[in-house]
Amino acid sequence: MDHLQRFHRRRKDVAPPTLITNDLPGAKTTPPPADLPPQPPMRPFQKLSPFRVFHRSSGKRARDSPPASLPHSPAAVPVLAAGCAGGRPVSPLSLKTDPAGDGAHKVVAKAPKMPAFLDLTEQEIESKFSELVWRERNRLMQSITNPSPDFRWARVTGPHLKALDRYMNVQPWHNNRIKLHVPPGHVDYVNASPIMLAPSSACASREPDRYIAMQGPKHASTDHVWRMVVEQLDSPGVIVMLTETHEGPMEKCYPYFPRSKDDPPLEINERDEFGDGFRATVRCEGLEETPAGDAIELRKLVIRSPLPPNPPPRPSSPSPSVLLPSTSTTPLGPRPTAPADGEDRVVHHFLYKRWPDFGVPSLEDLDSFFTLMRLSRAKNASAASPRIVHCSAGVGRSGTFIALEHLMRELEAGALEGWDERFGAGGAGGTTPVSPGSFEFGAEGQDLVFETVDLLREQRRTMVQAESQYLFVYRVLRELWVSKYGAPAGEPRRDDEDDDGTTGEPAAKRLEVDPFVE
Repeated sequence: MDHLQRFHRRRKDVAPPTLITNDLPGAKTTPPPADLPPQPPMRPFQKLSPFRVFHRSSGKRARDSPPASLPHSPAAVPVLAAGCAGGRPVSPLSLKTDPAGDGAHKVVAKAPKMPAFLDLTEQEIESKFSELVWRERNRLMQSITNPSPDFRWARVTGPHLKALDRYMNVQPWHNNRIKLHVPPGHVDYVNASPIMLAPSSACASREPDRYIAMQGPKHASTDHVWRMVVEQLDSPGVIVMLTETHEGPMEKCYPYFPRSKDDPPLEINERDEFGDGFRATVRCEGLEETPAGDAIELRKLVIRSPLPPNPPPRPSSPSPSVLLPSTSTTPLGPRPTAPADGEDRVVHHFLYKRWPDFGVPSLEDLDSFFTLMRLSRAKNASAASPRIVHCSAGVGRSGTFIALEHLMRELEAGALEGWDERFGAGGAGGTTPVSPGSFEFGAEGQDLVFETVDLLREQRRTMVQAESQYLFVYRVLRELWVSKYGAPAGEPRRDDEDDDGTTGEPAAKRLEVDPFVE
């Protein structure tokens, strides 16, 4: 995040907030002839960065229209109205006619107001992140004082955790974890959590976004992971891997898959660990090219194995208003249909190679990051089949990917238009009451980013682990709003900008997270 800068803020008669992501602190023109109206001085043409807020650009962004080069959200682009203004889509409700002029009708676009939660200062975002951390610590304290395994925040226990978990401080909630369908007396554990994010009421017709957030496998947990893939994913399924197997000298994820078609097939459960005769082989059929070039390695993996004998069905998906089941059920919908004997299952395995350790994707890699989201959805069998997303611990990078993709889809569907009018505009210093039942995420629902991340943490601990990742979600979403609707009207020039659009600040220090977790 060393390339990220502060948000734009409207000028206020108060001292600027303390920075939290930094630990550091024109040519003359010839007057026009008297008979011509004065003209502003010409500036040399410069290609403007689509994300000036993320780095020090060489030019100031125009305010009248969004940059055409901004990477678009991978969600389907809504059908545009017949007219456009300023290069931006025009809603049919915003089309107006201007009676002035020679009788010709002019289209005037009235851009919607940016939600207040996308215009927070870094200090306000830091405060919200601290609130998320406090809420999670409170859940953990409740789990200590209430030892019942039926308690919503009950923790997993057992001697198998040391052998199967990569990080002992990152585990799923006991009552929201994937349970393998194995015979009684055998270990049904895999460090993976079912995740469901329902669309907001403005996009209620869209299917919920379903994922399985998983910790990077160890050698000892590889059989458990592939059994989960067979049990939980339809064919073709999708796995999104957001870490290399090794980063420096440290293993971040065991190489649990064959990397090329020349590698021998991977044999699963050779020792019959589960006691029911389940066996499988995984082979790589080859690599596919993607528009992202070498940023993404896309493998077509083929699994040969029938489903285990007579596994119980997965429960149906809950109502979108249900945040998290209080039992051991999983909100993933009907389980896959068993293939006939000998029938192969396909898994599209995406390895994303541009997410730096202890950080977030850089500006120049956002295109490939958005491509990863779009392709992984397109390759999936259906919206009812979850995609497996994992990094090393399965909470930081994985949580950021899931949160941002869901929020981008909300933005593209128009769910953020008129947000403050519907749900209030409270910031870090206070909230506007929300009528019961008017918004699925609760009384602080006016900040969709905060509520989405909090909901993720209710389903899996520590999701969007680092403050830098949390800030990244806000900033990308804000820039996508500006690309779609334009900058807020009357937004002043930043005080710290020089005439050439750059700033005189030193570069921000790199923001790191716990190296023993992510």
